[in-house]
Amino acid sequence: MPVLGSVHTPQEEGIKVKDGHTELVINETNYGAGTLIISEQAVFWIQNATNQGLTLNYANISLHGISRDPSSYPKPCLYLMIDEAHEIERSEDGDNEEYPPINEVRFVPSQPDRLEEMYKALSDCQLLHPDPDNSVSDFSCSEDDEGDQGEVDNVGGLAQNGQGERGEEDQFMDAD
Repeated sequence: MPVLGSVHTPQEEGIKVKDGHTELVINETNYGAGTLIISEQAVFWIQNATNQGLTLNYANISLHGISRDPSSYPKPCLYLMIDEAHEIERSEDGDNEEYPPINEVRFVPSQPDRLEEMYKALSDCQLLHPDPDNSVSDFSCSEDDEGDQGEVDNVGGLAQNGQGERGEEDQFMDAD
Protein backbone atom coordinates (compact mmCIF):
# COMPACT_ATOMS: atom_id res chain seq x y z
CA MET A 1 0.00 0.00 0.00
CA PRO A 2 1.52 3.30 -0.95
CA VAL A 3 2.15 5.70 1.88
CA LEU A 4 0.90 9.26 1.60
CA GLY A 5 2.25 11.29 -1.31
CA SER A 6 1.25 14.08 -3.63
CA VAL A 7 -2.28 13.84 -4.98
CA HIS A 8 -3.77 15.37 -8.10
CA THR A 9 -7.37 16.10 -7.20
CA PRO A 10 -10.12 15.48 -9.75
CA GLN A 11 -12.12 18.04 -11.67
CA GLU A 12 -15.12 19.39 -9.77
CA GLU A 13 -17.75 18.00 -12.17
CA GLY A 14 -16.77 14.38 -11.44
CA ILE A 15 -16.91 14.73 -7.65
CA LYS A 16 -19.83 12.92 -6.00
CA VAL A 17 -18.90 13.35 -2.30
CA LYS A 18 -16.43 15.67 -0.60
CA ASP A 19 -15.99 15.62 3.18
CA GLY A 20 -13.31 17.74 4.84
CA HIS A 21 -13.39 15.99 8.22
CA THR A 22 -12.69 12.31 7.56
CA GLU A 23 -9.97 10.26 9.23
CA LEU A 24 -7.97 7.74 7.19
CA VAL A 25 -6.97 4.45 8.80
CA ILE A 26 -4.86 1.98 6.80
CA ASN A 27 -4.64 -1.40 8.49
CA GLU A 28 -3.88 -0.24 12.05
CA THR A 29 -2.33 3.18 11.28
CA ASN A 30 -4.45 6.32 11.71
CA TYR A 31 -3.28 9.15 9.44
CA GLY A 32 -5.51 11.75 11.07
CA ALA A 33 -8.13 14.05 9.59
CA GLY A 34 -8.32 14.93 5.94
CA THR A 35 -10.57 15.54 2.99
CA LEU A 36 -12.22 12.51 1.42
CA ILE A 37 -13.18 12.93 -2.23
CA ILE A 38 -15.19 10.24 -3.98
CA SER A 39 -15.17 11.01 -7.67
CA GLU A 40 -16.00 9.22 -10.88
CA GLN A 41 -12.25 8.95 -11.52
CA ALA A 42 -11.00 7.52 -8.20
CA VAL A 43 -11.18 7.88 -4.40
CA PHE A 44 -8.90 10.55 -2.97
CA TRP A 45 -7.94 11.46 0.58
CA ILE A 46 -5.80 14.51 1.38
CA GLN A 47 -4.40 15.05 4.87
CA ASN A 48 -5.42 18.46 6.20
CA ALA A 49 -2.11 19.15 7.98
CA THR A 50 0.33 18.29 5.17
CA ASN A 51 -1.65 18.26 1.89
CA GLN A 52 -0.20 14.79 1.30
CA GLY A 53 -2.68 12.14 0.35
CA LEU A 54 -3.72 8.89 -1.17
CA THR A 55 -5.42 7.91 -4.44
CA LEU A 56 -7.33 4.63 -4.68
CA ASN A 57 -8.27 3.41 -8.14
CA TYR A 58 -11.56 1.57 -8.36
CA ALA A 59 -9.87 -1.46 -9.94
CA ASN A 60 -8.00 -2.01 -6.66
CA ILE A 61 -11.08 -1.81 -4.42
CA SER A 62 -12.16 -5.41 -4.02
CA LEU A 63 -14.81 -4.78 -1.36
CA HIS A 64 -16.45 -1.85 0.36
CA GLY A 65 -19.16 -1.42 2.95
CA ILE A 66 -20.30 0.45 6.02
CA SER A 67 -18.93 -0.90 9.29
CA ARG A 68 -20.73 -0.09 12.52
CA ASP A 69 -19.40 -3.02 14.55
CA PRO A 70 -17.47 -1.61 17.54
CA SER A 71 -15.58 -4.90 17.92
CA SER A 72 -14.04 -4.31 14.45
CA TYR A 73 -13.39 -0.59 14.85
CA PRO A 74 -14.58 1.75 17.61
CA LYS A 75 -16.26 4.27 15.27
CA PRO A 76 -18.63 3.83 12.32
CA CYS A 77 -16.68 3.96 9.07
CA LEU A 78 -16.59 3.26 5.36
CA TYR A 79 -14.58 0.04 5.11
CA LEU A 80 -12.60 -0.92 2.00
CA MET A 81 -10.43 -3.88 1.16
CA ILE A 82 -7.71 -2.89 -1.29
CA ASP A 83 -6.19 -5.57 -3.48
CA GLU A 84 -2.80 -4.65 -4.85
CA ALA A 85 -1.40 -7.59 -6.79
CA HIS A 86 2.39 -7.72 -6.79
CA GLU A 87 4.30 -10.28 -8.74
CA ILE A 88 6.81 -12.14 -6.57
CA GLU A 89 10.02 -13.83 -7.62
CA ARG A 90 9.78 -17.06 -9.55
CA SER A 91 9.02 -20.06 -7.40
CA GLU A 92 11.33 -23.07 -7.41
CA ASP A 93 9.45 -24.69 -10.30
CA GLY A 94 9.86 -21.54 -12.42
CA ASP A 95 6.23 -20.42 -12.42
CA ASN A 96 5.35 -16.80 -11.81
CA GLU A 97 2.68 -16.50 -9.16
CA GLU A 98 0.87 -13.48 -7.85
CA TYR A 99 0.11 -13.05 -4.18
CA PRO A 100 -2.13 -10.03 -3.72
CA PRO A 101 -1.66 -8.38 -0.35
CA ILE A 102 -4.97 -7.22 1.06
CA ASN A 103 -5.03 -3.93 2.91
CA GLU A 104 -7.86 -2.62 5.03
CA VAL A 105 -8.75 1.03 4.60
CA ARG A 106 -11.24 2.85 6.79
CA PHE A 107 -12.63 6.31 6.15
CA VAL A 108 -14.04 7.60 9.44
CA PRO A 109 -16.15 10.73 8.95
CA SER A 110 -16.69 13.10 11.87
CA GLN A 111 -20.41 12.95 10.98
CA PRO A 112 -21.36 9.25 10.79
CA ASP A 113 -24.69 10.16 9.17
CA ARG A 114 -22.72 10.82 5.94
CA LEU A 115 -21.74 7.14 5.64
CA GLU A 116 -24.78 6.16 3.56
CA GLU A 117 -24.09 8.97 1.09
CA MET A 118 -20.41 7.99 0.88
CA TYR A 119 -21.24 4.32 0.37
CA LYS A 120 -23.75 5.05 -2.39
CA ALA A 121 -21.35 7.39 -4.19
CA LEU A 122 -18.55 4.83 -4.03
CA SER A 123 -20.86 2.08 -5.28
CA ASP A 124 -22.14 4.19 -8.17
CA CYS A 125 -18.65 5.31 -9.20
CA GLN A 126 -17.24 1.81 -8.98
CA LEU A 127 -19.90 0.66 -11.47
CA LEU A 128 -18.33 3.07 -13.97
CA HIS A 129 -15.12 1.01 -13.78
CA PRO A 130 -16.06 -2.65 -14.37
CA ASP A 131 -13.41 -5.25 -13.60
CA PRO A 132 -12.08 -6.58 -16.93
CA ASP A 133 -11.36 -9.92 -15.24
CA ASN A 134 -15.08 -10.37 -14.48
CA SER A 135 -16.15 -10.06 -18.10
CA VAL A 136 -19.15 -12.08 -19.18
CA SER A 137 -18.13 -11.82 -22.82
CA ASP A 138 -16.93 -15.44 -22.75
CA PHE A 139 -20.53 -16.48 -22.23
CA SER A 140 -22.29 -14.06 -24.55
CA CYS A 141 -23.64 -15.05 -27.93
CA SER A 142 -24.18 -13.05 -31.06
CA GLU A 143 -26.52 -13.65 -33.97
CA ASP A 144 -23.58 -14.88 -36.05
CA ASP A 145 -22.52 -17.64 -33.63
CA GLU A 146 -22.42 -21.07 -35.21
CA GLY A 147 -24.17 -23.81 -33.35
CA ASP A 148 -27.09 -21.70 -32.20
CA GLN A 149 -29.58 -23.82 -34.11
CA GLY A 150 -28.19 -26.95 -32.45
CA GLU A 151 -28.80 -25.37 -29.06
CA VAL A 152 -32.40 -24.60 -30.03
CA ASP A 153 -32.88 -28.15 -31.29
CA ASN A 154 -31.62 -29.53 -27.97
CA VAL A 155 -34.09 -27.37 -26.05
CA GLY A 156 -36.90 -29.15 -27.87
CA GLY A 157 -35.82 -32.39 -26.18
CA LEU A 158 -36.47 -30.82 -22.78
CA ALA A 159 -40.22 -30.62 -23.36
CA GLN A 160 -40.93 -33.89 -21.62
CA ASN A 161 -43.14 -34.78 -18.72
CA GLY A 162 -41.82 -36.08 -15.40
CA GLN A 163 -41.48 -39.66 -16.67
CA GLY A 164 -39.17 -38.67 -19.56
CA GLU A 165 -42.00 -38.95 -22.08
CA ARG A 166 -43.44 -36.23 -24.26
CA GLY A 167 -46.79 -34.94 -23.07
CA GLU A 168 -49.90 -34.75 -25.21
CA GLU A 169 -50.18 -31.61 -27.37
CA ASP A 170 -53.62 -30.59 -26.07
CA GLN A 171 -53.11 -31.55 -22.42
CA PHE A 172 -53.46 -27.94 -21.25
CA MET A 173 -56.31 -26.84 -23.53
CA ASP A 174 -58.86 -26.61 -20.68
CA ALA A 175 -56.50 -25.17 -18.03
CA ASP A 176 -58.58 -22.06 -17.27
